Amino acid sequence: MSKKTTRGNYVPLDRQPSAAFSADFQIPSRGKSLLKITNPSESGSSTSYHLRTENPASVESLNMGKDVSMHVSSAADESRIKSELKSSNLNVSWAKPYSASPQVPSPARPTVGERMCFNQHTEPAYHGAMKEALPALKPTMLTSQENSQDWRPDVYVPAFVPESLRAINDAPADLVITPPVNGVDFVKYISTFAGTHFLSAVHRLPNPNLVEDLPVDSLDHLVTQNYRHYFDNCLLLDLEAQRPVVKSYDLFGVPLQLIDHEQEIYLLKIPGIKEETPLVDFGDSIMLRQLILDQATGLPRGMDLWLTPGVGRDRGALCPGFTGVQIRATVVGVDKRNEALLLKAKGLLWPSIPVCNVSFLIQAPFVDSLQRAIADVSQELSLRTTSEMHYKATTVSATEPQYDLQEDEMQKLGDSGYTFNRGSTGHSQQTSISANIDHRSQVEASPLPLALAERSSRNHWLHNVLFPSKSNGAQQKTLPSVVFRQTWFDTSLNYEQKTAVDAVQSRNYGSLLGFLIYGPPGTGKTKTVCEMVLQLANDPKFKGSILLCAPSNPATDTLGLRLRAHLGPERMLRLNAYSRTFAEVPQELLPYCFVEDNIFSIPPLPILMAYKVVITTCRDADALVQARVTNRDLISVQKRLAATIHPDEARLADTAATLHWAALIVDEAAQATEPETLIPLTVVAPHTSYTCSSNPILAMAGDEHQLNARTYHRSTTFHVSLFERLSKHPIYASSRFAHRSFRGTAPAIQPPFVNLIRNYRSHRAILAVPSALFYANSLIAESTDTDTLQIWSGWRGRPWPVLFSCNGGVDDCEDIRAVGGGWYNKREAGKAIAYTRSLLAEKVILEHSEICIMSPFRAQVNLLRKYARDSELWGVNIGPMEAFQGLESRFVIICTTRARQRFLEEDKLRGNGIINEAKKFNVAITRAKEGLVVLGNPWVLAIDPCWLTLMAFCHRNSLWSEDDGEEDARMHGLEEAKVNDWSPAQTSANSGVHDEPLISGFEAALVYKERNKEGGSQAVRRFMNGSESLEEALWRTGLEAEEILESMET
Repeated sequence: MSKKTTRGNYVPLDRQPSAAFSADFQIPSRGKSLLKITNPSESGSSTSYHLRTENPASVESLNMGKDVSMHVSSAADESRIKSELKSSNLNVSWAKPYSASPQVPSPARPTVGERMCFNQHTEPAYHGAMKEALPALKPTMLTSQENSQDWRPDVYVPAFVPESLRAINDAPADLVITPPVNGVDFVKYISTFAGTHFLSAVHRLPNPNLVEDLPVDSLDHLVTQNYRHYFDNCLLLDLEAQRPVVKSYDLFGVPLQLIDHEQEIYLLKIPGIKEETPLVDFGDSIMLRQLILDQATGLPRGMDLWLTPGVGRDRGALCPGFTGVQIRATVVGVDKRNEALLLKAKGLLWPSIPVCNVSFLIQAPFVDSLQRAIADVSQELSLRTTSEMHYKATTVSATEPQYDLQEDEMQKLGDSGYTFNRGSTGHSQQTSISANIDHRSQVEASPLPLALAERSSRNHWLHNVLFPSKSNGAQQKTLPSVVFRQTWFDTSLNYEQKTAVDAVQSRNYGSLLGFLIYGPPGTGKTKTVCEMVLQLANDPKFKGSILLCAPSNPATDTLGLRLRAHLGPERMLRLNAYSRTFAEVPQELLPYCFVEDNIFSIPPLPILMAYKVVITTCRDADALVQARVTNRDLISVQKRLAATIHPDEARLADTAATLHWAALIVDEAAQATEPETLIPLTVVAPHTSYTCSSNPILAMAGDEHQLNARTYHRSTTFHVSLFERLSKHPIYASSRFAHRSFRGTAPAIQPPFVNLIRNYRSHRAILAVPSALFYANSLIAESTDTDTLQIWSGWRGRPWPVLFSCNGGVDDCEDIRAVGGGWYNKREAGKAIAYTRSLLAEKVILEHSEICIMSPFRAQVNLLRKYARDSELWGVNIGPMEAFQGLESRFVIICTTRARQRFLEEDKLRGNGIINEAKKFNVAITRAKEGLVVLGNPWVLAIDPCWLTLMAFCHRNSLWSEDDGEEDARMHGLEEAKVNDWSPAQTSANSGVHDEPLISGFEAALVYKERNKEGGSQAVRRFMNGSESLEEALWRTGLEAEEILESMET
């Protein structure tokens, strides 16, 4: 019989169902150390095992089919458990974590923290015999090969699910499919303007195969020739990592409530859908297996016998615990506020209330749109590569255009494990990667000869955008102008924002590159994007429509709400997925949406073409792809229709086409994966085989130092956005105007980007650390009235509204399956609520909603919400850190929660926490406008360079509060328990690294201002005694700044 081992639990090794009562247990973290528990009395002929849950208040016996163990977490728990065991027919043996010594103590009562193993027999007569024999049970050590002192329970062991319920999901079943909801009929839509001859519907792609020898852990392996394989690999690996996460949301033995018997509509409660754990939308599919319950026990019927080795399941018998049918139900309603779904489920049995196992799925449309975009772009790139190779092989003229995509990409191909065969002259090249992509039922043939297509640089716009080169840029011949000719819709725009708008409108950076707008927190990215849209939409020289996208619905709605003041419903469309509910859309935007048959849909072609601006999410732009209204599709229909009507007019095929989608602008572009951004890119990309009168505009605004898209695989580059990948390209990263480098001399290319550096959100003290860490000390604080909270007593007399509050409380684990982690810290939560109450009691802040509390762990968020409700703090914003990206709050309290270093490695693997997560750190710190409090254990946080920099900033400027609580017993002996002993010098001594302190310009200026109030230095006072000129004032300021920096470094 195979030996199954689960780390951190006592696990049976060789259980024989008809043998004498005995069980061998292994503690897997100690290798071959075994504990044998034997009963000398006669046993019955069969044995079954039962479990009691860890919560004594809700103990429920469940047949398992194997031994189990539970953790005694407190003396009170132990007492209650023992009392309940006495009233049951359970035989208990105490299994203590033991040492390597052969002298094993007798099984006395366990201390707190020990594990308790218990078993039960099915025959009542045997229960009494085992009770009498309990004192005779003696543990005996068999072998020991390593020291057991370091053994600890594994808190990451998945939550227990009874075998009788879990086995039902694995049993064979007949599939009953509930009809899906009616979405957009794209076949019908296409036929309304293209018939069936010129365009056909987009079909689903076959599932790609994983290319084993193509690594995807570094963007160095990505080239045009392997583009599809690279991102197919990323997608496949991410889906593989996502499956266990989705499976962890499965529910077992949950009741359904009948809503409509005739239409077979049921209500199902789903905890967590409010925070998209799991993510469920209208039209999604969910799997149901209806249980057949035993009326006496309330458990699935007949599972004990069926699970017995050698009996039911092992002999191929049908599972008796459910109806034998798996129902693919369809979601027809989503109520996130009440965490409930409406399901249409065909095939449930009545009259009893259906109790089901519920399984969640990765939805096919979620994946199809990404695969389609990857395939579309790869096909365009392969056409460019093929024409380039053909051109290189056939041309001999030195004056012909040269392409710069050769040696370095061939080197990447070689490094990636692909062969790239070259001829002796270097002209004839071919790759081993096939580019045969046929994702549509009909491929339109190019009416142009290859030579014409390959000589037009316009036809390779998509390639140039994704893989730019300096030759695509425009030379800068004059100095930038400070005078702009536009009439601004928003008159409060600053110089950098106006520069970005003017650059995109004039395209002074060239027509073959994307334009990037780097926007750190609070610098007005969205404001700039909206002005850009309005200037283009009202420019008579701009021909065509604008596709405006963002990664999420809230971000997209924000764009629509800001633009509606200037664009009416006849000029702007808010395009929604049919799966979105009306309640999710802001009321002000509903007039801008198109609704058909009570669902969101796409307008008829004549109406769609009349809109100047279409706003949608990157993923929902796939509706335009499926409707075949992309630039390539529209041009293809136009050309082929003309060629059909006028077959003798060949010149019509050579006429330059006009693009309908003339611009793509993406806000918060750093939050989308590259395949997500490809979806709207495939809408605006011009046809490779036709000449176009102009190229579309691509502009993206974002911040690569804030959160990426949420992905699941930790070892691929799938999380890297197109915005971030391009920002690292030399044409963007090496420009002398980039904040990363100031080297270079004129002449230079016109920079295809703008840095927004003026922050209108936060106090200078809050900006000091992120400005130095992430933005090369380039931020300028433009916010006003940020000193209004300085009267709060919590600042301890310091005029800077930043505080680090040490927390020596221990971190506890609730449910590790929870997305974001099931960790909480009671002392930390209590402190956060205490700070909140203090702010309100002192009337420093009057509105609860002006305070925000965040934590990276969901369990801590739940605990904070409970404490807030108990304190009647109903309006305080409490949530996970990811939920606050793009938002701001007057006062922010950050609960870091983690208190023990030994869990950091697992946090990193699971993507939990905020330590060694620089982007999470940046987002958390920069949400605050006027006040910031950070709660945490400095010993744990100091492992992260970002947190160490922040704590050093707080420590040297006396923005520090020690913990006045008692040491937690579970922290005894740990360095982390002595939070008040921490200092930056102590961390440097422990690590052996003595780096110079990172001091930002904001910090130096604040210190300078503070010292001036105290009289300043002798040099300053000398200049302050008399009147001084502007030049003298600048000199004085420089002297003082130099003195401050020298004193701070020493």
